[in-house]
Order: sequence, then C-alpha cells, then structure tokens
Amino acid sequence: MNTCPNCSQRLLSHTSAKCNWCGAVIDDAAYQAEADEKREEFFEEQAVHDAASLQAIKSIVEYDVLVPGVTTRRQRSVSKNAKKIITP
Repeated sequence: MNTCPNCSQRLLSHTSAKCNWCGAVIDDAAYQAEADEKREEFFEEQAVHDAASLQAIKSIVEYDVLVPGVTTRRQRSVSKNAKKIITP
C-alpha cells in the first residue's frame, strides 16, 4: 500500500500507523505489521546511536575531570565568572 485510502495521497513513511497528510488510521493489517517492524528497527538503531553518543560525552567529561592542569574553554569561562561573583 503506497497511498492513503482516505485522501489518496502518497504515504511518506511506512513507520507511521496514520497517514502523514490527513491523519487517518491505515486499516490494512499488512501495512500495520510492516509499520510495527520498521518502528522497532528504528528504535533499535536509535538506541545504538544514543549509547555511542552517551559514551562519547562520558569520555569527554571524564577527560575534563581526570586530567589536572588541562582546562577547557568551558572551565575557564566558569572560573572567570566565578571570580566576578566572588570579588566585589
């Protein structure tokens, strides 16, 4: 099924249970099964991507914390703003 039975527009995504144009539910069981599979695949891929991104962020944070004497722009900015607040 490539078109909506309600508005006859081309379906843009086979992951949605509804038409992207009119919002009508697609009542085709085969289409719904395919949409469920594609949504599951998408969420699995997204979880892998999110895990990799989270690991990269953690390594950056750990590097900032574990390497003494190395300051990042963010650390200098925070330090500079803290001095402004502390000194009258």
